Amino acid sequence: MGDAQAPKNPGFRTIHDHVDVSEVAGQYGGGGHAKASGCSFSKEAFQTFVLDTFS
Repeated sequence: MGDAQAPKNPGFRTIHDHVDVSEVAGQYGGGGHAKASGCSFSKEAFQTFVLDTFS
């Protein structure tokens, strides 16, 4: 696995017209377009949404 101290910068993509991933990214201080956007996760957000989900 990668460096635990490295920044976590997820990207979000969708092919669905009714999904706006920039709204998700915006909740974490990011942004972008409706169908492609990104943000930076805090250590806590990364733990909750990635490690706890996929471990």
